Amino acid sequence: MSTELEVFPAETLRTVEDQLSYKSDVVFREVGCYGVAEAAALLSASSISGCTSELVLQKQKTKRATCAIARSYCS
Repeated sequence: MSTELEVFPAETLRTVEDQLSYKSDVVFREVGCYGVAEAAALLSASSISGCTSELVLQKQKTKRATCAIARSYCS
């Protein structure tokens, strides 16, 4: 199994802000964008296929991790 880590700067994460389920002012103050998990999931999904992406699972947050799941589709 091959695993890759994709890292996106805040400026890139901001390009999908209109698709976020929630925009956090706290996150914006800390990192410069309104959401990280959902934005990264959306960007990663679209980078695989080059097509549109959508959230499948909104941000899930625990004490140890934050996760969101997105998929891409070509129309």
